[in-house]
Amino acid sequence: MMSFGQSAADTEDVVLQICAAMRLPVVHFEIGMRSFQASFAGIVHTVPFARGIDADKLASTISLANLMLNQVGSVQGASDLLDDIFGHRPSYSPFVQYFAFCSMSILASIAAFMGTFRDAAVVAILVPFVVLVQVLCRRFSYQLGDLEAFLVALTVGALTPFALQFLEAPICEVPTIYLSPLLVYLPGSQLIYGAYEIQFGSLVNGISQLGSCVVRCMFLAMALLIGWQFFGHGFYKGETSSAAAASLVPVDMSCMFPYGWHAIFFGWNIPLLLFVFVGLNMPLCKMLAPALIGYVSLLLYIVLLQHPAVRGFFPVRIIDSIALFVAANLAYLHEYYTSSPAILAILPILLILAPGSHVLLSILSSVQRSAKILVMVEPVLDLLLQGVAYAVGLTLAMRLWKPFLQRKLARRLARTMHLY
Repeated sequence: MMSFGQSAADTEDVVLQICAAMRLPVVHFEIGMRSFQASFAGIVHTVPFARGIDADKLASTISLANLMLNQVGSVQGASDLLDDIFGHRPSYSPFVQYFAFCSMSILASIAAFMGTFRDAAVVAILVPFVVLVQVLCRRFSYQLGDLEAFLVALTVGALTPFALQFLEAPICEVPTIYLSPLLVYLPGSQLIYGAYEIQFGSLVNGISQLGSCVVRCMFLAMALLIGWQFFGHGFYKGETSSAAAASLVPVDMSCMFPYGWHAIFFGWNIPLLLFVFVGLNMPLCKMLAPALIGYVSLLLYIVLLQHPAVRGFFPVRIIDSIALFVAANLAYLHEYYTSSPAILAILPILLILAPGSHVLLSILSSVQRSAKILVMVEPVLDLLLQGVAYAVGLTLAMRLWKPFLQRKLARRLARTMHLY
């Protein structure tokens, strides 16, 4: 579950419930960032894992966990089935995945970062080079696998100012262009999962995720800065007398929503959600309900934020909580009736809202301030509060639905025991 995208707190709950159903005494169980340790009345086992997101395999693993909770099948059979899940071929070929990444990056420039068609055209020029870097990193995974995000950001930082030399784009559109190909590398879900796991007692994991989110954004910011030095000199010419300051990465995003929010949230978010689900390896036959949940939740978010009738009625952080609360309630309602994991409907919303992008911009803005360039970007502490606001909505919904899900599971267990 951890390898396929579940949070540590939820994974721990499921594992302990399965151990109770199997009457297996748990002496020690602890989930870390890269491994977990478990002892079942014997020696301590340390099992490493790699974090990632795979919607299809996560759904299959949670279905297997539900079977174990219902005491259906044997331990050996469950172990063999889990091996089959790990070895199962992805729902989409690598070509389809790369095509989905390119399409998602291009659409994100309009639908996630509220840019222009000109920004989308520049992103379309950049993404083939980003895909080339991804292919090389995965081909030589032993040497370059851990550097993929850094090398992608380096490539984007180098090529963005080069492409902009041939277009007359204002500086306020530049962040949209370099953020769009980095959308899947921005650790937005880590920001929310960190606060969520601290709330539910997984203190070490939560603090590790929050720290990891900020440090990963620092690495991405440094990669952008390094790449920017190749062709980016002169973007602040006239605003500063320092040659070094004139080559900093722009962070001003004051010209958002050039086409208004209606076209973006009523139209462009639909294809963006489709490609996000493909990127998460969700089969087409399982997309409809999560897509509707994501669409309705994002629409509610932007209406509360921008509609003249309610604009300014709620603080922004309250709107963040409301949007995630509604999304999580719909996702858990879907889980209640279909047993499909709620997190699969929530992850695309977190990706599109992209709180990690604000952390990256905040880190880049600190470099601007050191060069005495006035910028208006929220400090990192406010952005951590944004992650907590999302986590509050998620937490309240989860606590609301957990008794219903447990009761449903208990009824299934009672029926199973009656059959035995």
